[in-house]
Amino acid sequence: MYCSTKEPHEMRPGNRYWKASAQARTLRDLARAKVALDAVCRRCDHRRLLLPYDLAAKLGAEFPLDQLAKRLRCTECRALGWVTLHDSVRD
Repeated sequence: MYCSTKEPHEMRPGNRYWKASAQARTLRDLARAKVALDAVCRRCDHRRLLLPYDLAAKLGAEFPLDQLAKRLRCTECRALGWVTLHDSVRD
């Protein structure tokens, strides 16, 4: 039995198997789009709003977003790499 599946680039956003090109997104892209990051610690549920301008000053404007969660440490429980990032539109 042959099962045909679509390639990831053919899937539409909202599909749980679709992955946006996060590797291409950088802190500069977030700053241009005026999007902040909402960081949530999976260990203690601590939340913090991160601005791409502040992160770019420390890590560089071309820092890839797919590597950012691994580098963040929770300021409450000090857990490293337990952070989940969500986009947050700002004015």
